Amino acid sequence: GQPLMANDMCDYLRDNIMVWRKINGDEATARANMGIPTVACQRGDHHGHIAFVYPQKQAFSPSWNKWVPMLNNIGKKNAIMRSSQCFRTEPDYYSIKAA
Repeated sequence: GQPLMANDMCDYLRDNIMVWRKINGDEATARANMGIPTVACQRGDHHGHIAFVYPQKQAFSPSWNKWVPMLNNIGKKNAIMRSSQCFRTEPDYYSIKAA
């Protein structure tokens, strides 16, 4: 099949409730630290973005004024970054449901 774009991946995560479940940022960090596949995603007007939650402690985001998950970002900048550096607003977090 065709490769999925980020918006398609976000739709898949949202709609495939038998496999993925929506969680908050704290749970996303905890599950990533347990080795459970966990992602952050956000739909966009033309292109969305998706990144894996990186297994380490949360970092404080001055722009969002709260602690946020760290993400393994691939895009304009490839790095381990705060979610607030990867997304303009809070993304949706999803993790494998079975784990």
